[in-house]
Amino acid sequence: MKVRLTQDQENVEDAEDVQFEIWKANSQEESELIEAKYEKEGIYSVKKTFQEDRIYYVQTHVTARGMHVMPKKQFVVGNVSEEAEEDQSHGSH
Repeated sequence: MKVRLTQDQENVEDAEDVQFEIWKANSQEESELIEAKYEKEGIYSVKKTFQEDRIYYVQTHVTARGMHVMPKKQFVVGNVSEEAEEDQSHGSH
């Protein structure tokens, strides 16, 4: 996973802290926090292998230049049916 950090259209190459928090849908309390490594041109990355076909979330925690941002995205690993996706997103009923 990668994130490109920019400020005023310029790459941020001097971030103080960049971490990826990853968790399964409905299991944020079991999240994993991984320290990102700087690559080049404002790109920070982590490597992660997923064992289960599920819906996951990733939230990037970035501290740079006196600011802290935490963008979050949902993504799917493998084949997840619409019913399973609905259950994982909103909790099983």
